[in-house]
Amino acid sequence: MISPMISHQISTRTISADPGLLTNKELLEKHGGRRRTLEELVVMDKLNMLSPPSSSVHLERVRKKVRRFLDHGRLKISYDDFMMAATIFVLFGDDTRILYFPPTADNGFAFFVTFCFILFVLEMILHSWAKSDFSRGIFNVKGYAFSFFFWLDLLAVLSMVPDVAWLASAFGLQNDSIDSLGTRAGKAGKIGAKSSRVIRMARLVRLVKLYKVTSQRSREKQQLDDLKKLVELGHLNHDEVEEYLEKANAQKQSKVGAELSDIITRRVIIVVLLMLCVVPLLTFTSPHDSETEATEFLHAVNIQAGYDCNYLERSVDKFKSFMAQLSGDTNSNEPFLVALDLSPTRCETRTEINFSNVDVLSHMRDEALKIIATDPINIGGEEFSIIATFNLTQYTKDQSQA
Repeated sequence: MISPMISHQISTRTISADPGLLTNKELLEKHGGRRRTLEELVVMDKLNMLSPPSSSVHLERVRKKVRRFLDHGRLKISYDDFMMAATIFVLFGDDTRILYFPPTADNGFAFFVTFCFILFVLEMILHSWAKSDFSRGIFNVKGYAFSFFFWLDLLAVLSMVPDVAWLASAFGLQNDSIDSLGTRAGKAGKIGAKSSRVIRMARLVRLVKLYKVTSQRSREKQQLDDLKKLVELGHLNHDEVEEYLEKANAQKQSKVGAELSDIITRRVIIVVLLMLCVVPLLTFTSPHDSETEATEFLHAVNIQAGYDCNYLERSVDKFKSFMAQLSGDTNSNEPFLVALDLSPTRCETRTEINFSNVDVLSHMRDEALKIIATDPINIGGEEFSIIATFNLTQYTKDQSQA
């Protein structure tokens, strides 16, 4: 038989494997005559006021977690994490390719860009189908389709078209032909490089939506971790946890609060996009580069010199020296002027006038080439013209680091 005193103690003490649990009376005596609320316990646990672990205990916990991960750990990648990684790639992948990878890796990057483009298009289609209500007609759609975030996603997808080679070629967005000024320059063109970066920055708006989802999920995970820790310490039971979660779900953001949050988000996005568009307009970039003007001047000298090889040779030497000074060319492995072709061909027995640095050209990206070709002029049955090829690799790297 159990004595009445022992029976009374058993009936008033919570039965648990954790010897640190206290009775209701002991909890009230310890915490000033009132039971601690769940919110207070969470705050106190974060501040290590309930049971502050020593450094050795904390280190042992970390070791156990590491062992558990090595033996049973699984890397789980959610859909949001995957789309976040794809968005970061399309934002910074091109700059990473230029700065740290050789031209032989361009095809691999092009494949991943195409893959991300198809992925984003499919995401828009699925969101429009699954998160939209077309029951009231195409002009009165509720949900994702034709909403603010729909147009933002569409803007981000369209900004990728110039980076997808086969799409850019189909829509005529690649600068492979020589324009009316006799210049061909792809992304290496100074104006083109800046506009390309502005277009790519429009993809930042995708991060806003993904950030909202990820931050909400992180808060919920942190909340569950805190509750789990309190249960393990014996300060809460499962019924109290379920009650708290029900209250938390009932106190979620109201409809008015959600609408206000969306309005603020939209205005911030619009301001950021306006800044991205306006700031480059405030930077002056001359439409005529120094290399273009120098090539046009050499073209005039080429016509004037005729067959005076001494005059032509001195002019070409000055042209080469000017290009070296213009770019601060101190590295012979990356010269600024990589090819020069003066027509008609003459003075072949003298110092080399026409040249082509094949070693450098074979290791250059097409987008880092700038070709300036003057309009041919016919004099005495012969055409006088100049084609100069420049290496803008260093400029593209500077733009990628900016």
